[in-house]
Amino acid sequence: MQHQRVLEEELKSVCNLVHIISNRVELEPVGRCFRGNCPFCPFQDHDRSLHVYPEREVWRCFGPCQSEGDAAEFLAAADQISRGQAIRALALKYGLATADPVNTVNSSPIDDYLRRTYLSGPGSV
Repeated sequence: MQHQRVLEEELKSVCNLVHIISNRVELEPVGRCFRGNCPFCPFQDHDRSLHVYPEREVWRCFGPCQSEGDAAEFLAAADQISRGQAIRALALKYGLATADPVNTVNSSPIDDYLRRTYLSGPGSV
């Protein structure tokens, strides 16, 4: 658990939330934030309820779902994985952790998914 908190702090300094979200949602700059349609709202969002605040590296939906969080929360919700798995995926993407393809004895299907999805090259997240 301590290691995960340290990793989260490191991710805050290297992670680009706007880039991560804009790979899945079309964002437009509005003042000091970016806005887009929330992918998590129960009905299709046409009001651009998702606000992304790059200075604070957080996002929030002002629509029906009222979801919010950081990059890990976004990936966890978007990919339907745990927050820990999302942190691991971001750490792999930004070079803060390495995939160990040799040690596959304890590999789970989600580990295989993360390797394929987040190690497939630039812009894969």
